[in-house]
Amino acid sequence: EVIGLGLTLRQAGEVSAPANGGPLAKSTINSRVLEVSRLVEAFHKGALEQVPPVVLLDGLWVTVLEPTGERFTDARGRDRPQMRRRKVGLLVAYGVEPATGQWWVLDWERAEKEDEASWERLLERLRERGLTAEKGLKLIVSDGSEGLKAALGLVALGRGVKHQLCVFHRLRNVGKEVKGILAEAAAGKETK
Repeated sequence: EVIGLGLTLRQAGEVSAPANGGPLAKSTINSRVLEVSRLVEAFHKGALEQVPPVVLLDGLWVTVLEPTGERFTDARGRDRPQMRRRKVGLLVAYGVEPATGQWWVLDWERAEKEDEASWERLLERLRERGLTAEKGLKLIVSDGSEGLKAALGLVALGRGVKHQLCVFHRLRNVGKEVKGILAEAAAGKETK
């Protein structure tokens, strides 16, 4: 997790020290990261173990550290790569089992924005991995992303799969509208 957030191997060792009874060697952390990379690759390609009746799709934005290509000398005199923070998108598909309330991550796609092409890549990969109406998918829940809406029109997940706007996003939209009406009323303007 900490490597995914952009921490250095040294920082990852410090963060993981309490859970491991002391800091892990950088070589140990690096070998674990490489193993996780192989597992992630297999995860993105393997058939879904369970096709949920409901899939929740959402875009998350995280900050990562990436090298700038420049170098600097730190306080201890070591040559280090210069890093910068950058926000990247993660388009995430969660499986939801309404009968039990269980949620799990089905897949994700790193993206620069929540556009049609990025959502289409994720949805197509999910379809290839077995996410279809024929295997049990009934409902997709999402926010109002135009890119996602367009991608859903392109990727055939099967007949009868419904698409619904997330209740949280509906309530947030209503809240914004109410705040706008209250602000207009407070300013002495006529409300809708």
